[in-house]
Amino acid sequence: MVNDRYLKSLEETPGPVDPPEDKSFDLRGLYKYLKETGKKPSDLTNEEKEQFVMYLDDNKKGQDDIRGCYLIATKDDMHGCIAIKTVRGKVLAALVRYLSLRTIDRGVEIITLTDMDVFSEYKPYNIIESEGEFISKVLEL
Repeated sequence: MVNDRYLKSLEETPGPVDPPEDKSFDLRGLYKYLKETGKKPSDLTNEEKEQFVMYLDDNKKGQDDIRGCYLIATKDDMHGCIAIKTVRGKVLAALVRYLSLRTIDRGVEIITLTDMDVFSEYKPYNIIESEGEFISKVLEL
């Protein structure tokens, strides 16, 4: 039997908030901070959350090198990562949110990169062509 108070709280719960197009988030830094402090994401203050917000350069907004990116998934005990070429936007934000929520308890990091050459700690990159295959592989990690 479901508690009426619980059902009411579900009805009053707001829906997801889409991140602004001019911001990105340093998820790797956030995961590291949570691990070091022993906190849960819900325990963070707004000031703590703000330190992981990265503002995109307005002069480059809309250019292919900023809009195009790679979504990667990795774990501490994994050599390299799996990746897929994608485009920034609401669909990517929703996918990152979904994969993060499904895998965070297993230590999987979901990260977006604009330049794979800069982040050598994630090499080798196992590029997946199909979004469905990428999602399946991430959920198996």
